[in-house]
Amino acid sequence: MWHQLLIDVFLHISPLDSSKNEMVQYCRLNYKDKPNALKVIDDFNRTYKSNDAIWWNTQDYISSLLNNILNSNDIQLMFKFHSYIIDLNNQLCQIHSQFIQNLLVNQKIVTVYLGQVMSRENLKHLKNNIGGLMMIKHFLMTTRNREMALIFAGYGSEMTQGESVLFHITINIHTIKKPFAPIKHMVNMSDSEEIMLSMASVFCIESVEQSDNRVWCIRLKLINDEDVQVKELATFIKKEINTTVPTLIIGKILVMMDDYDSADRYYKMLLSTNNHSLKGAIHTNLGIVNNEKGMYSEAQKQFLEALTIETKCIPPNYPNQAAIYTNLGTIFEKNNNNTEALQYYEKAREMALKSPQSDLLLASIHNNIGTIYKNMGDYPKAMDNFSKAYQL
Repeated sequence: MWHQLLIDVFLHISPLDSSKNEMVQYCRLNYKDKPNALKVIDDFNRTYKSNDAIWWNTQDYISSLLNNILNSNDIQLMFKFHSYIIDLNNQLCQIHSQFIQNLLVNQKIVTVYLGQVMSRENLKHLKNNIGGLMMIKHFLMTTRNREMALIFAGYGSEMTQGESVLFHITINIHTIKKPFAPIKHMVNMSDSEEIMLSMASVFCIESVEQSDNRVWCIRLKLINDEDVQVKELATFIKKEINTTVPTLIIGKILVMMDDYDSADRYYKMLLSTNNHSLKGAIHTNLGIVNNEKGMYSEAQKQFLEALTIETKCIPPNYPNQAAIYTNLGTIFEKNNNNTEALQYYEKAREMALKSPQSDLLLASIHNNIGTIYKNMGDYPKAMDNFSKAYQL
């Protein structure tokens, strides 16, 4: 469920003014040899308005690229579509509210369908995970028309490369918080029965059975963060993220996913910011990423760059400086250079003492110092620092 949390944060970050232009450039590059697609992209660039986002998502050239990007986990590409994704989500949320208000008072469950041809390997994976969870990362087009979904499943056709699959999806409108809504008024199709579901929707796999007509019926139930399995994981992750800067949270989530290369690219993308203090935090996080990757020389370089920025901040942020000195100390400790490590840990302690309400920070630093003295064989000093850490 890391991806779900990543998307939640992504939607709360204000897009750059250049986001639409970057999206258009990316689309043109991908469709450079397809004149018809380029014409659609030119129309998009010329006429796009935020309240047309859903309509544009019904255009294959736009939706196929967006789906590929959302499925790829490439955060840099996602930011190229940032403004459009937010418009799409906002419009879906708006019509979702109207849709719920217009439903019958006693109606509790909405059922939608999705038909497709699925590889036998993917079908086997679903059969082996009944009772488990699955996520669909992109915005999902479904229909209330079961017969139409069966057509897309290849019903009646001879299957040689895969299996006919019909997803039977139930949605409890009183509990689900993820937006979903009919889009017929958005696409000027009065007879359309399409229901659009939000990206990063999570489903419980209830059953996988083959019917008499040789179509596999996969029953899914849409769930949300209030469901226990997802809620517990989301709560744990949010406790681990101790920053209030949304742009940095995304990088931290990528690190927690062990996707260090994506985190590295993401933080480097953020270096274009004019926010001086934020740059210090970015370099600190780049140092952490490189430290995790075992690239200690580059990590040290990033931490020192962060320290240079932080020491120029007015008023000084002593906790940040203490954290950087601590990170530098860990690099030397990992390389068995106890003397250098101790110097950085002592400097970290000095900064922490200048900071109010720094008990937890000081406790961690004293523990690090105690470990170094233990490594050096100075057990009395090691015990003294371990005791101070315990008392704090």
